[in-house]
Amino acid sequence: MALTRRTATILLAGLFGWTGAAGAQRVIEGPATDVPLKWTLTREWSVGGAEDDDLVLTQLWAKDLAVDGDRLFVNDRAEWRVAVYGADGKRRGSIGRKGEGPGEFLMPGAIAIAPDRSLYADDYGRERLLRFNAAGDLIDESPRAAKGNVFAFRFLTDGSRVGRYTTRDSAFVGIRRGEQRVRLAALKVSPTKSTPRVCRVTDYPVAPIFESAPTWDATGTTVVVSTGAYAVDVFAGDSMTHRLSRAKLQRRSTPALARTQVGNGPILQLIGMPPCTVPADMILAVAEIADVIPAYSALTLDHKGRVWATHFTVGDEPGKADVYDLRSGYLGTVNLGSARPAAFFPDGRMVSIELDEDEVPMIRVYRITP
Repeated sequence: MALTRRTATILLAGLFGWTGAAGAQRVIEGPATDVPLKWTLTREWSVGGAEDDDLVLTQLWAKDLAVDGDRLFVNDRAEWRVAVYGADGKRRGSIGRKGEGPGEFLMPGAIAIAPDRSLYADDYGRERLLRFNAAGDLIDESPRAAKGNVFAFRFLTDGSRVGRYTTRDSAFVGIRRGEQRVRLAALKVSPTKSTPRVCRVTDYPVAPIFESAPTWDATGTTVVVSTGAYAVDVFAGDSMTHRLSRAKLQRRSTPALARTQVGNGPILQLIGMPPCTVPADMILAVAEIADVIPAYSALTLDHKGRVWATHFTVGDEPGKADVYDLRSGYLGTVNLGSARPAAFFPDGRMVSIELDEDEVPMIRVYRITP
């Protein structure tokens, strides 16, 4: 029987030398009831999925994508490189390759575009941060920060780096600007529990189901962060200016919803071994369940500076997103269907991360018509 627990939001002072951001009290509140935005999403092109032999994706998150003008960069972990596509969906080459030498990857991590249009790519395996120019040539490499593992990062126009970091007992969003480090928001992370030995070789770590994690995005001078509720904190650099929120309560969780969320169980892919499914009953036997379901699973800033706050969905629920104007607040809610916003091209087209019918990750690009 799974236990329930309450996920607490915390602001951690002095976390590994990180100082806290100054907060603001101004709140722009929207309604509890959804206001439908009758925007139409039209598919234009896609890559990945079971039928694409050129781009084989086993895992894909927003941190694996970066947009620079008319180019889309994608982490291609199957080939240990970064694939490059044009805004028309045509392949334009790749950056890096498998190896342990300069410009090579042992395990590609997050990627991001710097203000000078260079591409930064985290090599998780070698604990190095690689920087490539627009032509794909290596500029330099540098060690990753020793304290705190960066899960994803983006650059602001002044060159400072916004990232989501994880430590043993917390997950937080912070800004690094040279030696200055400012923490914007944080959540306590519960210890994982382990299943019995599975897939013949290992115990499987299980985090609490529905536990909130910081969701965020950053572009220009703006950072947006959400920590579980129907609210988005807006920062100008490391100073919080205001909060965009809705008077809407989070859903209560239940064991039935937790079972739906786990599905058939996660697929474990170990190097040198075929994929193996961790049984759902094994997960549910040890997992704790948070009391409430997070409001949002992702925040994405579009070409007009609006925030698309994607609702957390359980199982096969159709997606939707709250759209906030940075100044005036909640504009309304868009029905997404299977789409999940991960990035936007400068012309307003949305890059979405989805699963095909075989549950293989893929990328779809949509044109949005108000």
